[in-house]
Parts: sequence; structure tokens; C-alpha cells
Amino acid sequence: MRVGTVVAGRYRVDRFVGAGGMGEVWAAQDTLLGRPVALKLMQDDGPSDRVRFLREAQAAAGLQHPGIVVVHDFGEQRTRPPAALPTPAPPAAPTPIPCSPETP
Repeated sequence: MRVGTVVAGRYRVDRFVGAGGMGEVWAAQDTLLGRPVALKLMQDDGPSDRVRFLREAQAAAGLQHPGIVVVHDFGEQRTRPPAALPTPAPPAAPTPIPCSPETP
């Protein structure tokens, strides 16, 4: 995958984020809706893996919980079907702990 590649006719790849057991994650721009997304691409394109990847997307799309990533879209492509997910917010800076004047 190259930076600038358009996946599923709509997602422009910006940068590589990481890889896991089932796929790679890329930061991308949804050119249709004009929003940043995390684009998950399946690593293996075998038929059973495609079915498993689709089931994962369908299961996640049916759930709403702060600890579960929302699925915006699931695409079909000749190789490596993509799933579009929201871009995670950067972690917040830690809040400083105030010290009392008598603390050494």
C-alpha cells in the first residue's frame, strides 16, 4: 500500500498506523464525506478470512459501547476488503497533581 492510494473508490491513504492479527490499519481521508478515518485492511485474502472479516465488521457495527470501535463502512475490493473506522482521538495530556506548600 502506498500513501496517496485510493481504496474502494473513496478512501485516500495518508499513513501507516500499525498491524495486528487480521489486518493493517492506515490513517486515511474519506473523500466523499471529508472526514478522517482509520482504514483497516485484511492481510490475507482467502475466502474464509473474508467471511471472518465481514462477520467482525457486522458484529462491531451492531454494538454501541465506548470501548468498541464504530464501523463507518465495509467495502468490497478484489483484494483486501477495507473497513472504515473513526480515527481515534490523541490521548489527553496528564493532569498535573498539585503539591501543597509544605510538601518537600
